[in-house]
Amino acid sequence: MDADIMFGFTGGLLSSIRLNFNKLQSLGPQTFSGVSSPWRIVLHHNNIQEIPSRLMYRKDKELVMYSLDFDNNRIERVAPNAFEGIKYIQALYFSTNRIQYLPDEVFINTTVGGILDLSLNLLQSIPQCIRSLKRLRHLYVHGNRLSVLSRETFSEMYSLRDLMISDNPIILIDDRVFSETQLVNL
Repeated sequence: MDADIMFGFTGGLLSSIRLNFNKLQSLGPQTFSGVSSPWRIVLHHNNIQEIPSRLMYRKDKELVMYSLDFDNNRIERVAPNAFEGIKYIQALYFSTNRIQYLPDEVFINTTVGGILDLSLNLLQSIPQCIRSLKRLRHLYVHGNRLSVLSRETFSEMYSLRDLMISDNPIILIDDRVFSETQLVNL
């Protein structure tokens, strides 16, 4: 999808974009940069293979969003600066894709405050970039290929309350692995 398609949606009234259940295969950099105040963008059930750089970037504005939904695509790669321009997002959904890792810098200057759903992917370890999400409350990583939970995995994740980590081939959990969280559901 070319960025020019969304150019001009600047009136502030467009808060939800639903492009789910289509046949989108790719998104270009800055595809949604012309949308002035997107609250929710739903792209689940497409054939998207990559989240490009600066998907939402606007030179003059940092965005606050409710959610981006990329569930049920074919995503294998997320660009290191994919979320540049998003200051805060409540929920980010990547369930049922082909993600093996996330770049360390993917959440630099972006706060994910509620939910990060990486369930049903191909992760072999919890991405290090997740530790930078100090306000993250719900992390879903069930149905991946996680085998080891080291003590550093959840270090300084003081707001984490809900961790769904079932259906992984976990063989080792270090002592005190959850000691710096506020988990109430595991």
